[in-house]
Amino acid sequence: MMFSDYYTPIGSGIDFDSNPITITIEAGSTEGRGNISVSCDNVVEGVETFDMNLTLASNNSLVRVGRDTSIGRITDSTVVVNIAQSSYETRENSSIVTLTLTLSQVSSEPFEVVLTTMDITATDVEDYNGTNITVEVSAGVLTQSFTIDIIDNDVVECDEVFSVTIESVTTCGVTTGNCISSNVTIMDDDEAVLSLNQTEYSISEDDGQLLVGVTLSRVTSQDVTVLVTITDGTTTGNIVKPMTI
Repeated sequence: MMFSDYYTPIGSGIDFDSNPITITIEAGSTEGRGNISVSCDNVVEGVETFDMNLTLASNNSLVRVGRDTSIGRITDSTVVVNIAQSSYETRENSSIVTLTLTLSQVSSEPFEVVLTTMDITATDVEDYNGTNITVEVSAGVLTQSFTIDIIDNDVVECDEVFSVTIESVTTCGVTTGNCISSNVTIMDDDEAVLSLNQTEYSISEDDGQLLVGVTLSRVTSQDVTVLVTITDGTTTGNIVKPMTI
């Protein structure tokens, strides 16, 4: 007995194998079965349908065709992965920043998400450890968190930013959504204290120049220019004006 399936898909993508299938009901039995191959297309879509039409493979006077049409329905099982937030913040001394992936529905199988980082004002290796990150998403969950190491470099600097982007997923039936990139801001927690390097300076009149020094308690990522104002004490200056260091 020939069971021929003729498909009329509604939706996009190649959803199934449209070749007819042959089903044989053995003598002494009243039922036979065959498989229709359905494709995993990684397309987010609604329910799709196809039509099946039944005919006899050859003339057989022992049977007649009754119900000869049926409809098959394919429900979408595509899991959509996003980064939960478009931006994250962390302090430099926190050691890590935690980001979260969200899933539109649970997956019956674990899968991997590959992410990449890119410098904006932060620098990989100096400010954080990034580049390629692989996250293992467990089966049956709707969220999966992962961490990126933050480097406390003991340098006084402005807040710095890098981006994290979903590069790919490794499993059929999983695709990316609209929020695949996020910016991470590293907030600097270092402080530099500026001081004159001595509480008192001495100079002989015939030396001509008094060398004055200033110090920072920590290095900074930018040049620091200071102004030293000079005023009369017990001496009298001919011209009293600030000195820039």
